[in-house]
Amino acid sequence: MKNLARRMNQEEEVFIFTRSPLNGHQHLELRQEKREGLELTKVHIDPRALVDFRSTYQRDEVDVIFRNYLLEKKPDLVHIHHLGGLSLGMIRVADELGIPVILTSHDHHPFCPRGQRIRDDKRVCQKILLDECLECLKPQTVGLNLPAKLAMYFLAKEKGLELLREMHKEIKRQLERVYLIISPSNFHAQKIIEAGAPPEKVMVLPFGLDLSLVEIVPPRPKGTRIKKFGYLGTLIPSKGVEDLILAFRKMKYKDCELHIYGEAVPYHGLYDYEKRLKEMCYGLPVYFHGPY
Repeated sequence: MKNLARRMNQEEEVFIFTRSPLNGHQHLELRQEKREGLELTKVHIDPRALVDFRSTYQRDEVDVIFRNYLLEKKPDLVHIHHLGGLSLGMIRVADELGIPVILTSHDHHPFCPRGQRIRDDKRVCQKILLDECLECLKPQTVGLNLPAKLAMYFLAKEKGLELLREMHKEIKRQLERVYLIISPSNFHAQKIIEAGAPPEKVMVLPFGLDLSLVEIVPPRPKGTRIKKFGYLGTLIPSKGVEDLILAFRKMKYKDCELHIYGEAVPYHGLYDYEKRLKEMCYGLPVYFHGPY
């Protein structure tokens, strides 16, 4: 993403609008910064500021902020890479201002709010079935305290299903406004079309990858053992970091190291995941390097 923006910025004017954790800032506070010649506007989002299930995918206050941003910047095109933590309505805002919208689908969001179509027990959802989404997301309980959550979970499942149906209707309404949906592979294109993406708008375009940094790494001498292992990615349960650590604990050779690069973002009510992972690594040569 960074390399794409830097390359485009050589010929066009590029502005980036993104969400950011609070990090000491107020919910919905805006902050601008310059990074490597690119102007970033960050809206700080408190993931716990959820009134109801609708606010997990539609934040009216974010739509207002984004509208004012577009009126100020006056872009010719809006290219959306992810709306998690932001608002589906940002598509409508750009469309109503007459700005074409391209959406790159990096995962299964927004059809699966968790993004990966993987449940807590690590089962993969081959199809999006609302009855299974109900058990995974428990939409009728969002924004409630624990006793109310328990009561609503058992007594209001039909309401939960209705909330999920309305979410998918809203996804369909917004995707109809998109000019083009880019998928990185044929497989992913098939999956998002099955989930509800309009097939006539979906285009397959593989991700580019800058190999220059990899190419300068000297080759490992023949016959030597691999001693350093690495993980690069977001630290969330569905990425399998726990499985990697458990496997590393069983390593036959004890002179190996595991280096983990990535940020532990708030993930559907889970706010201490990095702490849990570090506790799993007690006594192991495992090193956390944070965001990259």
